Amino acid sequence: MGVSFNIKEKKQEKSPIGMSINYPGVERIQLTIAELRVKPSEWEKGRMKTGRGKHENSYIQQELNRIQLEIDNFYHEFMRFHGEYPSRQDFIDFIKSGMKKEGFFKPKAVITLIPLIEDLVKRRLEGRDLNKGKRFKNGTIDNYISMIKALKGYESKRKTKFTTINIIRKETLTDFQNYLTVDLEMKQNTIGDRMKNFKTFLEVLTQNEVISFNPFKKYSITIPKERASTIALNENELQGLIELDLSYNPTYELVRDKFYLLCQIGVRISDFNTFMKYAKNNEIVRIYNQKTGSEIQIPISKKARLILEKYNYDLPEISEQKMNSYIKIIGEMVPALQSLVQIRYTKGGRGIVENVTKYSQISIHTSRRTLITTLRNGGMDSGGVTIMSGHATEEMVSTYYKNDGSRNLKQILEILNK
Repeated sequence: MGVSFNIKEKKQEKSPIGMSINYPGVERIQLTIAELRVKPSEWEKGRMKTGRGKHENSYIQQELNRIQLEIDNFYHEFMRFHGEYPSRQDFIDFIKSGMKKEGFFKPKAVITLIPLIEDLVKRRLEGRDLNKGKRFKNGTIDNYISMIKALKGYESKRKTKFTTINIIRKETLTDFQNYLTVDLEMKQNTIGDRMKNFKTFLEVLTQNEVISFNPFKKYSITIPKERASTIALNENELQGLIELDLSYNPTYELVRDKFYLLCQIGVRISDFNTFMKYAKNNEIVRIYNQKTGSEIQIPISKKARLILEKYNYDLPEISEQKMNSYIKIIGEMVPALQSLVQIRYTKGGRGIVENVTKYSQISIHTSRRTLITTLRNGGMDSGGVTIMSGHATEEMVSTYYKNDGSRNLKQILEILNK
């Protein structure tokens, strides 16, 4: 690796010298030093024969040594100064300049990144930037804002700034992840969300040529993720939920009814409005889900129909954030949901096991797991479930099936109590 020389025309009386530049991170460069011509017989093992009586050869070799040293110094100094590999054109420009370093190591304009990221988030919030032709969801914008808060916290704690210079160093991203893990003691999946969003915006800045490359990609930085503990509601818990008298609070009643409907139809919340368009005049609703593009078929049960008719097939809009918040409050009113469940997660880099109330773990997505669990417990195999769930494989369905073992335990007691 480095700079090496060779004879270009071995059969000529005098030959120009070829130069090969080969460094890590740089495509090999082959050039000819036309002004230096030597006898091939005076060349041996990549250098001039020197010694007594070979003064001209010594002069040529000294010049080659100088060229080799200048280029080598240029490569390493470029790396230290810019934090990236010199390009092929950088080498060629340096050599054509007579190997003068002026211009190559002038400080580049250092740009702080957080203001640029804040502007990108603002554009997405205002609908000036779209995601596949649609506005970014409020929940996504909230995640971006949380990421920016973490980035600013890092800058304050480390007394530094994210800039176009330090962001392309692997150590910067590693230290940011350490900050999220150790200083903030975040859960592993929360860390993953912050890092994933950061990667997204660094990719935008790369495409806009603000930074030369996305360090997440260049250094193959792994974004942490672990399977979260999840729950599904059983028949008794669902019954307790639907029997609640919430007429005193129309918002709570709407949230409960929409959640219960989702437990009957199993669609992702992103597909709910599409489902509602065809629910009134169909026994089976066929739609293409947004996430996978596959067709799903949703038979409308009697319980689902009652909810739909209650609202005359026009459920008022309510945000996902409010749904997730209110359904926990409502769940706390159901005695059956006061039971404890065990959850496992990684926080601050340590594995944690915790017993929590079941109602505190309910979210919109619980409805989808509840439907799949209900169907599987009712005897339907995973293949049949995919018709309604839209999962690509039966293996994916299995991750949604929450067998609480209650039927097995009941059977065990029946055997033991005989």
